[in-house]
Amino acid sequence: PASGIYNMGFGKAKTWLDLARPIFSAMGKPADIRFIEMPENIRNQYQYFTEAKMTKWEKAGMSSAQWSVDLGVTDYVKNHLLQSDRSL
Repeated sequence: PASGIYNMGFGKAKTWLDLARPIFSAMGKPADIRFIEMPENIRNQYQYFTEAKMTKWEKAGMSSAQWSVDLGVTDYVKNHLLQSDRSL
């Protein structure tokens, strides 16, 4: 595509659990997730909802996401974070 900054994502909001569960799974650990109250001092600044707007990406003729969040997170954890040489 033409030079520029493109928002790349799935165009659908995901939760923290959608991210956390595959991290635990890729590490071979049971999901031990505990919720706490949002700290008062950041409640007004916290971004509670994010969703990539894919319009510019699609207009450039780029394909939609090829991997699910689960597959992408699992690949990143297993093939990068859990490796002794993280630069691979």
